[in-house]
Amino acid sequence: MFILTAIVGGSEVDLEKVIEGAQKLGIVLELNSYYDRLDLNEFYLKKAKDKNIMISLGTDTHHAGGLEMMRFGVGIARRAWLEKKDIINCLSYEDILRRSFKQKLGI
Repeated sequence: MFILTAIVGGSEVDLEKVIEGAQKLGIVLELNSYYDRLDLNEFYLKKAKDKNIMISLGTDTHHAGGLEMMRFGVGIARRAWLEKKDIINCLSYEDILRRSFKQKLGI
């Protein structure tokens, strides 16, 4: 299982193709919750959800205070109608292992 972070700042990225590729390869997409990033907006997150692509919420922080940025990502995720089952951070360790195992088997 891989997590892909879309690097949008200063680069032309076709997020439609990124989402298509993530679905094909079974890759988890990351929503960077840092207020200056928020690479995946609610429209792309909803498209990912509709294609059963898991999302990872992170802050790319380097100090504890940066974790406060998570609220921005949670807000975007809510606007995209993401639920706990769509966020890999909300899965149990066992569920993540089960998902990885199924992916390796192509199930």
